[in-house]
Amino acid sequence: MYLFQKLQFSPLALALAIGLLVTTTTAPAQVANFPNKPIRLVVPYPPGGNTDVLARVVAQKLGEVIGQAVVIDNRPGANTLIGTRAALAAPADGYTLLMANSTTAALPFITSIPTGYTLDDFRPIGPMGTVPVVLDISPALPVKTIAELIAYGKANPGTLNIGQIGGQTTLVAERFKYLTGLNMVYINYPGAAQALTAVTGGHIQTFFDGAPTSIPLHKGGQIRIIGVGADKRLEALPDVPTFKEEGLPAMSINIWYAVAVPGKVPKAIYQKLAAAMAKVLADPEIKSRMRSAGGEPWGGSLVDFEKFIKQDAQAYKADAIRSGYKLPS
Repeated sequence: MYLFQKLQFSPLALALAIGLLVTTTTAPAQVANFPNKPIRLVVPYPPGGNTDVLARVVAQKLGEVIGQAVVIDNRPGANTLIGTRAALAAPADGYTLLMANSTTAALPFITSIPTGYTLDDFRPIGPMGTVPVVLDISPALPVKTIAELIAYGKANPGTLNIGQIGGQTTLVAERFKYLTGLNMVYINYPGAAQALTAVTGGHIQTFFDGAPTSIPLHKGGQIRIIGVGADKRLEALPDVPTFKEEGLPAMSINIWYAVAVPGKVPKAIYQKLAAAMAKVLADPEIKSRMRSAGGEPWGGSLVDFEKFIKQDAQAYKADAIRSGYKLPS
């Protein structure tokens, strides 16, 4: 009698053996065939803001590189928590990406409710780069410089308001208030596009934004940018001083943007996506669009970027601890 005829297998053992065989034979095939369907890029903001605009540029180029459509999925709400949680809750198979930014790192320190994630739950696959923060004011506000804004705020205590979309820009505002001694009342908006509309309409007086979406409005006279968080003046805004020039070097702040995946995505798929994003971000058109908008493409490695965003998060943690401010629940 042959040996295998003498072996006895319980139903459970047999099922486990078959499962192991299927897993070991299909996993390499899944990686080799990846991607074989459209990929979803979750944007935790409404359409029209900086994050959404950059996501759409990346989605088109990434689709061309990988040979599959990359579909934008706007999931605004709860200070980006709805979209971020949706990306994290999706299967970790590489078919769901997140358009992350500084708020992804800063929000856990300022929200009054648990975020359900930390920065370590995601891994960047494509660091787009950074754009400087700018301070927008309504043309209806009778000031033209930061010094005049400070003087106006102190002469009219409790009258200044500022648009808030949560996360990183709130901590930027908290830092500004701390440095200048201004009392500014927050007005909440779901995204940058809505806050910018409010500034142009004179419904709010000030707003901290990323440079790309504010520059066209400034040039069109719909808003006035009075400070830039870059180390030197932007080519697109040669007449607007930096915060450093205005005596506020601590306001030299940049917003980072990156495409990320849940940390549990298999290493081989992560590497495949990262290689595709490297090709996307090496495209001269992408770099040109970043620079023309006042941003700077990331020039280092993915490892360097991961270190950078963790250091950035610690700076915002310090802001949050000092201010004690928490977003409304």
